[in-house]
Amino acid sequence: MPGHGFANSLYLAVTNQPPTAAEVAQVATMLGAGQAPLQVTQTVLASPTGVAAIATDIQTYLGITPDAGLIGAVTPIYEANPNDFIMLLLTSPQYEQKTVSV
Repeated sequence: MPGHGFANSLYLAVTNQPPTAAEVAQVATMLGAGQAPLQVTQTVLASPTGVAAIATDIQTYLGITPDAGLIGAVTPIYEANPNDFIMLLLTSPQYEQKTVSV
C-alpha cells in the first residue's frame, strides 16, 4: 500500500509502535490527496495519538503531567526533530531536579 513505509516510520517515531491498518490508510489517503509529508506529520502530532505520545514523553522524563499549553509549546520542536525534543527534556532543570538524589 502506498504510504505504508512513511506511515510506519512516522508512527514508530511518534508512538514507538507500528501504525494500525486504519492509521496506514489515513496516511495513504492524505499523501494521495497531495498533502506533503510535513503536513501529514503535523496532523498526526495534533491527533489524540500524537498528543498522548508527547505527553507520555514529558511525563516519563520530567515526572509532570503536561497541560495543553506545554504540549502546544513543545510540539513544533517535536515536529522539527524528535531527538531535539528529547534532548530538551533531558537538559531541562526539571529533569535535573527529578534525577538528582538529595
